[in-house]
Amino acid sequence: MIRQRRGASAVEFVLTLPVLFGIFAAIMEYGWFLLEYNSVIQAVRDGTRLGVATPMDNDPTDTALDRTQTILLGFGIECDTDDGCDLEAAIDTTGSLDILTVTILLEYDPLIGFIPTPEAFSSTFTMAMEEQS
Repeated sequence: MIRQRRGASAVEFVLTLPVLFGIFAAIMEYGWFLLEYNSVIQAVRDGTRLGVATPMDNDPTDTALDRTQTILLGFGIECDTDDGCDLEAAIDTTGSLDILTVTILLEYDPLIGFIPTPEAFSSTFTMAMEEQS
């Protein structure tokens, strides 16, 4: 009886290995996606915060864009239009407050590519410009 069960453990391992690989791949892929998405949100938020504190004479949109790109580079994400990254900043002066909006659209390169993920993600952050004295 013992002799007949000798290879059963190996067969069971081989049958469960694809399931374990799929779970591991999903954890890695979605973890990587969330890390990049969170990094992009943080960069856009920080760039906008610096932009609203910049005087209008020093071009707050350029300041916000430069800061956002610097933070993205710190996270290892290059934001060039050639790489599928669209980064924009604009000031809306039509209301009683000047509003700075920074928007990014970034293509997502999958880590493994085995699990379906979104092709791109975007983030927008809006703040009112600080009064300059």
